[in-house]
Amino acid sequence: MRIHAKIEAGRIRVTVSDNGIGMDEATRAQACDASFTTPDVRTGMGLGLSVCYTIADRHGGELILESRPGQGTDISFDLAFASNGPVGVG
Repeated sequence: MRIHAKIEAGRIRVTVSDNGIGMDEATRAQACDASFTTPDVRTGMGLGLSVCYTIADRHGGELILESRPGQGTDISFDLAFASNGPVGVG
């Protein structure tokens, strides 16, 4: 796993990347839905991306999901950033 952050033009973007199995287009399209999960439902709820999407959206940001089967996944979130920290936090 790799984590990268940058501040540019008053915004902060944090990207978390893995080298896992990746996701096909159909899986990516549902990945942020609260009721969607790929593991057996007895082993997880699949709420992580749904929660991240909601947090980013409510703070005027964006969640960006890039993934291809066999090539891992990059998940970025982008938020407005003021000199005293992220806007809308607190």
